[in-house]
Amino acid sequence: MKRRQQLKNYENNFKRHSSKYTFSGKLICNECGKSYGVGSTKKLESGKIRRSYRCRTRVDNGRRTINELGEVYGCDSDIVYEDVLKECIKEIIKAIVKDEENIINAVSKLVEKTINKRIKKQEEENILYNKKKDIKDEIQKAIDLCIKGIISEEELVEKKKEKEKELLHINNELKEQEKENNAIENKDIIIKKAKEIITDIVTTKQFSDEVCRTLIDKIVVYKKNEFDFYLVGNTGDFFSKKEGVLLYNNHGKK
Repeated sequence: MKRRQQLKNYENNFKRHSSKYTFSGKLICNECGKSYGVGSTKKLESGKIRRSYRCRTRVDNGRRTINELGEVYGCDSDIVYEDVLKECIKEIIKAIVKDEENIINAVSKLVEKTINKRIKKQEEENILYNKKKDIKDEIQKAIDLCIKGIISEEELVEKKKEKEKELLHINNELKEQEKENNAIENKDIIIKKAKEIITDIVTTKQFSDEVCRTLIDKIVVYKKNEFDFYLVGNTGDFFSKKEGVLLYNNHGKK
């Protein structure tokens, strides 16, 4: 997030980032230097959604033209389709993943560690139950005092409101505790599912938006749907070291 806030655009144009779409803030037009924005979204006969991206200069000013003063307007860049880019990303992952098995095992251990961290001690749960009992006792005492005429009905109502608010907070904490207990009971299932997901990602059976956003710094778009992909500076030990340099292209450019 910090890196995205500090990003400057390609050739002095400000580059904005939005997590709404997979390639938002990453596509740069080689013709004019402007970023690409989301164009149309079309539902195919297969039922799949096909999203396109278009150069902002072409959207705002149309095709490239030169006026009598020699000033250039517009851009001749082509539309880019998201599904095409995703297939390219899959090929990139194939090229840079060094050890699939180590990645899968590391994620499994991380998931297990995260689940275990969320499990609170039994003593904490007992404290919550004891507090709940004490609050109920205080409410009953207030009712008894009201019956005896020691406190007014108005004071009883205020006391009950105060204590019921505390009860609500404790009940919410107990619900969270129950979820955490369920998580530890289902730990093996959760780890198995996480392992399946990460396996599909590193073997490119499944596309991951988050992996794409994490790995890809920018994509320079040329005419005829040709691209240069650039990798984010630090991707960890599981990927080939290609920091800050051209990662992949499909048009033979070196």
